[in-house]
Amino acid sequence: MFRNPQEVDRRPPRVVIFGLVALSVAALAVTVWTMFDFLREQVIVQELITKLPRESLASAEELAGELRWQFRLTILVVLNLVVTGFAVVLLWRAYGSSQKSLRDIKALAGDILSSIDQAVITCDVDGNVTSINRRGMELFGVGEEVVGWPLANLSSQIDLDDLRRTMLATSRQSVSQDYSLAFGNLTRNYRTVVQPLSDWEDDPIGHVFEVRDVTESVLIEQRMRQSRRDSGACCLHQDDCFGFDLGHWWIGWS
Repeated sequence: MFRNPQEVDRRPPRVVIFGLVALSVAALAVTVWTMFDFLREQVIVQELITKLPRESLASAEELAGELRWQFRLTILVVLNLVVTGFAVVLLWRAYGSSQKSLRDIKALAGDILSSIDQAVITCDVDGNVTSINRRGMELFGVGEEVVGWPLANLSSQIDLDDLRRTMLATSRQSVSQDYSLAFGNLTRNYRTVVQPLSDWEDDPIGHVFEVRDVTESVLIEQRMRQSRRDSGACCLHQDDCFGFDLGHWWIGWS
């Protein structure tokens, strides 16, 4: 699998969502309790109205009207809290769905990178390894503990950190270098390419390295160059022989 130590921490979003739900429930409980107080106060005011003298009825009716308006506003607050609760539930479901999709995408990317026949290594802006696929672990003879190591500690034969610094110094978008590694009596050639790594906002977050075995390609190129040299030498010898025979023919004829 493609190893990446920067796992998404799911606890803060869950804490926030649970906090919103708790606050919404508490606010709803307080609002309902306030509604019952308004109802009780309205009953008390109605009882007082029946016992008050006529000159005090206007003030009592005004107080009763204010209580009714406050009760209606409290109902609106309750409806708002209910809608907020539904919104929080929908937010929680959307968050869970997005996390599942993210896990599926990461698993698919990991499977793809583990299946390709070349090493893929990524590092952060400080040159520390952030991920490595299975082929890379096999090539460099390391395990999952390599995540977090400096690139310079990954291999002494393929200096990835030096290649990264070369790209930074030249401001190029891609730098490649061929390396020869000895495995006993066998020598293999590897071509390493480094490119910048950016996030979804196109901000630089590190570099990605691709190390590919090009031994067969190098052998084919060498054989083709040798074949061209042999062909050129053969043509040169044929011209010399032709000139020598022509001279002998001319001297004999004359």
